[in-house]
Amino acid sequence: MADNSAALTQARWDTRTLARDVAALFGFSVALAITVGVIKTPMHLPGHSAIFWLPVLVLAGTHRRTGMVIGAALCGGGLAMSFRGIHALDMAALLAAASAIEAFSLNREGRARGLWMVLAGLGAHLGKLLVKLVATAAMGVPLNVAFLPLLPTAALYLAFGAAAAFIAWGVLAAYSRLRPSAAPPA
Repeated sequence: MADNSAALTQARWDTRTLARDVAALFGFSVALAITVGVIKTPMHLPGHSAIFWLPVLVLAGTHRRTGMVIGAALCGGGLAMSFRGIHALDMAALLAAASAIEAFSLNREGRARGLWMVLAGLGAHLGKLLVKLVATAAMGVPLNVAFLPLLPTAALYLAFGAAAAFIAWGVLAAYSRLRPSAAPPA
């Protein structure tokens, strides 16, 4: 009887964990679809929109479930594509950024802090720039709407990638301070 009770408890825990992970995926996907597809700014600086969408991906990378970033990019990007907020090149760049963040394994213990988050943000935004460079070479489209050359564009991508990672780091730090403690008050 005790084995059956332990198995039932484990099944409930797995169901709750799965429900929490699906809710997190839904939340990250909707946030990503809004930040990528709906928020449009007239700045016309290369890479400036990363301030909005990149923190969502970096925070998804800190989730305990591996693959959350790719899943959020697929679902959120697909949702944004469905209401024509982004096009195929943006979706490819979003998946490149998600793959770069996933490679940093931010969900491991102690990695969801500081330098790893900043490096993940930089790597993700440079991954997006790489996709844009390939598209520029293959299709002959301009690299950006401001017609800046590669070096200033790369510098802006690095700056906005670092800023977005710092935003994600700040959000995670604020959340950890606001989260109620598991231990009862003394």
